Amino acid sequence: MAATILGISGSPVVESNTDRAIREILEHTGLDYEFIKLSNFHLEPCRACLGCTDDNSCQIYDNGRLLAEKFASAKGFVIGGYSSYGSLDSRTKMFMERMFCLRHVRSKNRGKVGVCVITAESDTGEVDLLQQQFNLWMDAEEITNLGTLVVPGDTSCIRCGHTRQCVTPEPGISLQAASAIALHEARLEPTVMASAAELGAKLRDAVTAQLAEAN
Repeated sequence: MAATILGISGSPVVESNTDRAIREILEHTGLDYEFIKLSNFHLEPCRACLGCTDDNSCQIYDNGRLLAEKFASAKGFVIGGYSSYGSLDSRTKMFMERMFCLRHVRSKNRGKVGVCVITAESDTGEVDLLQQQFNLWMDAEEITNLGTLVVPGDTSCIRCGHTRQCVTPEPGISLQAASAIALHEARLEPTVMASAAELGAKLRDAVTAQLAEAN
C-alpha cells in the first residue's frame, strides 16, 4: 500500500541531521509514511528526452521509475537536501528533476503539499539559495510549500573526522571512527525539534483536509 507521506533525504551520511529532521517531521504528522534515503537508490540524471510526455513514464530504467511511482501516489512529502559548494546537493536536485516525468498529460504533482529541510550554515547565504531552488521546483510543479526547516550539518569531516581546516587526513583514522565522531557531534537543538513538530502538524492538517475534500 502506498504511503500517504513520503520523506526524501539527499544526505549520504548515516543518520545525518537531514535524516533526523525529516523523520521528526514525519513522526509528527501522525500519518503513515515512508522514509527514502536517496543514496540507497540508483538514480541517473534526467536526459531531457521527453519520452515521458505521453504516459508520465520515465524512459530511464533505474530506481527513478520506482521513486516516481511512490511520489505520484503520496499526498504530501518532506524533502531534505544539504549545501554542497554553495548549491543544493546533486542527489536531491536529481530527484527533483526526475519527477518532471509526472508533469505531462495530467499533472500528478499538481496540488501536492510539501515541507523542505535545508541543512546548511545559516550565516553564509546558502540557505537563501537552497530555498530558492526548492521554491522554483515546487512552483513549476504546482506544489504548495508549507514551510522550511533549517538545520546545521555535521561539524566534522565525513571522510576523516578532522575539522574543515584539515589538509591531509591523518593516518590511522578509520571511516568507522570518523562516522562515530560525526554522529557524536551532530545534534538538533530543542528549538529545531519544536519547529519540526509544528511543520509535521501543518503537513498533517493540509493532507487531512485534502483527503476529506476528496471524499
